[in-house]
Amino acid sequence: MLKKLIEIILDAGEELFKKEEVWIILFIAGFAGIFFFLPLGIENAFMKFIELTWWFWLFLFVIKNFLSIWLFWRREIFQADTKYIVYEIRIPRETEKGPQAMEQVLASLHSLRNTADDPKEIYWDGEVTRYMSLEIISFGGEVHFYFRGYEKAKTLLEAAFFAHYPEIELVKSEDYMKHLPQTTKEIYEAGNEMWGSDMILKKDPVYPIKTYQHFLDDPGEEKRVDPMGNFLEVFGKIKQNEIAGVQILICPASADWVEPAQKIIDKFKEDTAKRQIITPEGEAKTSISIRSPGETEKLTEMENNIGKVAFNTVIRFLYIAPQEGFYDSYARRGIRGAFNQYSDAGRNGFILNEPMSTRAKLWAFPYIFPKTRVQFRKQRLLMNYFTREMPKDTFWGKLLTSHFFNQNFMMKTSILNTEAIASLFHPPTILVMTAPHLRRVESRRAGAQSGLPIFGDEEDIAKYQ
Repeated sequence: MLKKLIEIILDAGEELFKKEEVWIILFIAGFAGIFFFLPLGIENAFMKFIELTWWFWLFLFVIKNFLSIWLFWRREIFQADTKYIVYEIRIPRETEKGPQAMEQVLASLHSLRNTADDPKEIYWDGEVTRYMSLEIISFGGEVHFYFRGYEKAKTLLEAAFFAHYPEIELVKSEDYMKHLPQTTKEIYEAGNEMWGSDMILKKDPVYPIKTYQHFLDDPGEEKRVDPMGNFLEVFGKIKQNEIAGVQILICPASADWVEPAQKIIDKFKEDTAKRQIITPEGEAKTSISIRSPGETEKLTEMENNIGKVAFNTVIRFLYIAPQEGFYDSYARRGIRGAFNQYSDAGRNGFILNEPMSTRAKLWAFPYIFPKTRVQFRKQRLLMNYFTREMPKDTFWGKLLTSHFFNQNFMMKTSILNTEAIASLFHPPTILVMTAPHLRRVESRRAGAQSGLPIFGDEEDIAKYQ
């Protein structure tokens, strides 16, 4: 009974202090106390007020920062104790299933989302939503596809893939990250150089990117292309002893992002349903009008975009090559160019998250020691890639993992739905001529046996959360 009462009080307190209005009221209520001492004079009243209430302001400061530090510590322990499994996705020479199938795989993966529901899970277990990783890596021109997920849920993960791609092979493999240099010192000692960055959406996530439907649904067969072809071409062209990779970290998102997105859509509807016209008398009046075909299409795409489940996503790429002949424009232009195919003037697109890239100029903040900052940025990028790092979600978590020359406050996630992510990552179709670059499975798998759990009952899924 007492335990239940404590949980109810903690839940109520947590919900209460999440609201900004509560903090404003506390501040006003505390500050209003100074008026009781006005007869003493403004200066004396203020000092008396501070003397009597300093403990209250200290408490607010300490409790807020203590919770931030505590949550960071407990969540780091939770993440460290979470075991992951890495699969290499081996693809047959003829893959008939396109990105539509990958979209269904992602929808199944989203259903495995775990959340912290009670004070114990939040404040003691430090539970956070587990994330997965979709990765493309090229070693000297040989391209590999990998997937990393929660080990205890491996049966459900495999079932999600085989239900929609029965011909592929998921081979449990050693994490290839162990064969990559872990520090910039190792890179330089091997005579290599590196470049990399994170990528983010350039607009609000309510605006969709150009997805596979714009590439594969063209009525003209000669115009149908697989967007994975650009990635395979870029990665397949690197030379021996070079490494290029892209990792797409996906963390199932809640539906909280839909409400602000819907407000943008409603505003767009309102703006495009009315037009300002000038009367013969020269007066400006508002008139109801019909939307143009482009506006109608844009509205439909935005509504479809928020209608599908989404992931908090981090996109990160890395390029390592011998210092002799190193050309960072290959990564900056080649890999970025592969992402540019998803951009459209009327839609969304990807841009570099410049503070996370391995370039720093004298004219960019903080305007000092650009060469030193570059070295710290490189080490940060390499560490983030190696550990598959997601942004810290507490202030002290970001501060404690920062350095004077490289603060850890600029990593960002982008909200992408299943259709967008399936466009970025899926087994290449027969439209892609990949024989020289991609190691293929010579024979096709049989279909998955019946009875494999795809979604699972609530009790089954609970075992993996």
